[in-house]
Amino acid sequence: MKKDYERYIDRLFDEDNFEPIEIVGEDGKTYKLEQIAVVETEHGCYAVLVDENTEEGEAYVFFIDEEQDSLTYVDNELVANEVLSMLDENFDEE
Repeated sequence: MKKDYERYIDRLFDEDNFEPIEIVGEDGKTYKLEQIAVVETEHGCYAVLVDENTEEGEAYVFFIDEEQDSLTYVDNELVANEVLSMLDENFDEE
């Protein structure tokens, strides 16, 4: 059953939500991505999403802007790698 959320980003923080996250790309297309994790850093929270429709199942990192209720794609490779490294460390600890 699909839940209604007050804000768009609330679904990211719901551990029971397994619905795809819909992202509108710069090309105007809507992409359905699966959520892997929310990673909290000293700079804010980031969502790690995967496109299951690609062969590699490529992971994408998005900054969660709670004030604007939006996601912003992280195109800074250093920041994205830091978030993915923190995610790997969290998986290793579990």
